[in-house]
Amino acid sequence: MNTIKEKINIQLLLEQKENILNYLKEYQEFYDPELTKDILFILKNPEFIGINGYTPDSCRQILSKFNILHPKYDQYKYLANRLKELGFLNGNCCEIGAGKYPQISSLILPVLRENKKNLTIYDPKTIPSILPDINLIRENFTLNTNIENIDTLFAHHPCKATTTIIDKAIQENKNLLIAFCGCNHSNSRIPKWIGDYWCEDVCIYYHEEYGKEIKIESYPNHIEKFPIMIRKRKQ
Repeated sequence: MNTIKEKINIQLLLEQKENILNYLKEYQEFYDPELTKDILFILKNPEFIGINGYTPDSCRQILSKFNILHPKYDQYKYLANRLKELGFLNGNCCEIGAGKYPQISSLILPVLRENKKNLTIYDPKTIPSILPDINLIRENFTLNTNIENIDTLFAHHPCKATTTIIDKAIQENKNLLIAFCGCNHSNSRIPKWIGDYWCEDVCIYYHEEYGKEIKIESYPNHIEKFPIMIRKRKQ
């Protein structure tokens, strides 16, 4: 079993505590009081940080931003690296549901700049001007969203937007990477069926519908138990 010392850098957490508090103060208008309370609780009680521990995504983003999560347990760094390995950073990218601090986008932005490619984010909750030189659209992503100039769609825990993102990628032949959450969104067009989690039923549905076009992967090191869906655009 992994210990808390393996999951986070406790020394760095103590060193970065003031910087995190300053960050929260600077952007307090974007973090509601309850969420801020959760983050402060985590800072005071790091034993709750874990693979399956009490750690909201907005808190994980901050921990990753300040390098407090050890790399092999950091979902955002793993997914950013996976996008690079797949060659998806050789084209224009779009993150959907990036959250308040778009950590994956922040990690891939230097590579996209080097490749002279563009980055777009769709999320009404992302903090404006938090990343330079990106196209931030503070709207929900829909099937009517124009993605003509985008090559790759990616998302971490997109929740209710999950099937919309997948359908859009397939319809318009885009690269796709989605890291699922464990929430039950069976009120969408795909109901909860035979899997332990709704995301498993989503994977079954699309894999049966599109075969080898849809690939399902798992995180290494038990970072998270929920699957990752990948699609490479047809040439």
